[in-house]
This record gives sequence, C-alpha cells and structure tokens, in this order.
Amino acid sequence: MSGRVSKSKPHPKTLEAVKLSEYIVRFGDEIMPCSRCFRKGLSCQVKGDQSHRCQNCTEAKVVCDGSGVASYLEKNMKARVKLEKEESKLKRLLKLLWRNWLVFAVRSVC
Repeated sequence: MSGRVSKSKPHPKTLEAVKLSEYIVRFGDEIMPCSRCFRKGLSCQVKGDQSHRCQNCTEAKVVCDGSGVASYLEKNMKARVKLEKEESKLKRLLKLLWRNWLVFAVRSVC
C-alpha cells in the first residue's frame, strides 16, 4: 500500500443540500430575510416549491424561519387592514352622531 488516505464519499444528505442550494441560487426568489440572514446582513433567497429553507440556511444546514417570518408579517398586515376599515367605519359613525347632536342642540335653542 502506498500510505494514501482515501476520502470517504460525502453523505447523500450533504449532496442533496448542496444541489438544493445551487438550485435556489439559480432559480430562487428573493424574500424578506429570515432571522439568521437578517442578523448576518445577507439577502434571503427561497424556492418555495422545492424547500422552505433559504439558500444560506440550506448551505449552513440550519433551521430557517423565513416562511414563518413572512406568514407572521402577512397575518399582521391583514389585521392592520381590518383595524383600518373598522377605524374608518367608526369615524363615519362619530361624524354622523356629531352632526345629529348639532341638529338637536340647534333645535333645542330655537
């Protein structure tokens, strides 16, 4: 034997992660950054039909909360729209009540 050390083959999951990362870089869409990418100042790319992890988290082999952040933001935006509609409705009602009160006050003075 020549004393050479043979390298072992990479684990299939490692190869899968590398391929997925390359696929996301090539075809992914940039999204609102996950907390890891935000902390590191990185752009966050995801290919939703293939994985819910961003490219950076896939490469680092860590859990990605990118889709969780986006869904939280979406829920928050829907709640805000609902509150804005309710506020508008209440403003109209208050305006109507104020107008009716003025009419009543004028009539009672005359």
